Amino acid sequence: MPEPEYVPGTIIRQVFNEGQFADRVRRGELRARVFDYNNHLGRRARQKLRDRRTGRAERKCIRSQMVGFYEAGKLVALVHQYRRRDGSIRGRPDPKWIAHKGRILKVRQAP
Repeated sequence: MPEPEYVPGTIIRQVFNEGQFADRVRRGELRARVFDYNNHLGRRARQKLRDRRTGRAERKCIRSQMVGFYEAGKLVALVHQYRRRDGSIRGRPDPKWIAHKGRILKVRQAP
C-alpha cells in the first residue's frame, strides 16, 4: 500500500465528489459500515451545529459517526457524518481518507 498523501480538505472533497463515492453507496456499488465511533452529541455540541435556514440547534439524538465505504471487501473511503434520529444525514459526508486510482489521500489537519 502506498504512503498516504496529506492534502487539504478541499482537495479530498473534490476527489470524493468526482469519484461519486456517496452516489455509489446509494446505488449499491459500495457498502457502508459505521465504525464504533458513533456518539450522541451533547447539548453544547448540538448548539454549535445550527441549522442554516432556521438558526435552531440540532435536536437530541444526532450522532457523530465515522463510516467506511467498501468495494469488494476493501476500504476505499473513510468519512465523518452527522446522522439525525430520523436517519437523515446532516449536510454531506466529510471525507477523511480515500484510496483512489492507486493513491491514498488523507486530509491534512489544521494546526
